[in-house]
Amino acid sequence: MGQQQFHSTHAAAVAEIEEHVIKVGLLPLEWSRGDVKNGDLLIGRTRSPGGEREYAVLVPSARLPTGEPPSDLPSVTMRG
Repeated sequence: MGQQQFHSTHAAAVAEIEEHVIKVGLLPLEWSRGDVKNGDLLIGRTRSPGGEREYAVLVPSARLPTGEPPSDLPSVTMRG
């Protein structure tokens, strides 16, 4: 991979990473969580089959603001 990609959800990013890791044979993939100033950070670590190289992937997740939205925003209805 080696590049920044943007996904609409945290789960979509993780799914793409896991799919790629399986495809190239870099299992097992170990996940850990870190805290950053403006959100959470998911860190995935793995090694090449012989253990010569280590790889890491970072999945940041920005937190949404807390509190009530401004009253001048239009209302939106979500459908499942």
